[in-house]
Amino acid sequence: MIMGFDSRMTGLTLCIQTGIMVFLAPRMGALSDRHNPAQFARWGMVLIGAGLLSMAYGTFTESMATIMVSLAIVGIGVSCFAPPNNNMIMSSVPKIYIGFCLFYDFYCTLIGTNLEYGVDWGYPCVYNRRKNSTTK
Repeated sequence: MIMGFDSRMTGLTLCIQTGIMVFLAPRMGALSDRHNPAQFARWGMVLIGAGLLSMAYGTFTESMATIMVSLAIVGIGVSCFAPPNNNMIMSSVPKIYIGFCLFYDFYCTLIGTNLEYGVDWGYPCVYNRRKNSTTK
C-alpha cells in the first residue's frame, strides 16, 4: 500500500505521465522541426522542474490530486524537452555519423539512468547498514 492505494491504483496513477508523453512527444518533435527546438527544450526543463517541485509538495501533504497534476506537468515537460533536444543533437552531426550519434545518445541516457538508480538505491542501503551496525 502506498498512501492508502493498492498497487493497481498506484500503477495507473504513474501511467498519467507516460500516457501524456506517448501522445504529446511526437507532436513536439514535429513542431521542433518547424520552429526553434531550443525554446521547446528550455520550456520543457522549466515544466519538469515545476512538476518535480509540486510533486515534492504533494508527497509532503499526501495529496493524491497534487501528485497526479504534478505527474501530468512532468509528462508535458519531458514531451517538450526530449524530442527537441534529440532534434538539436541530430541536426548538428554530419549525416555519416548519425548512427554513432544515436548510439552515443542512447548510451549516455542509459549510463545516466543507471547512475541515478545507483544513487537512489545505494544511499539508503549504506545508510541503513551503518545505522544497524551502530545500534547493535
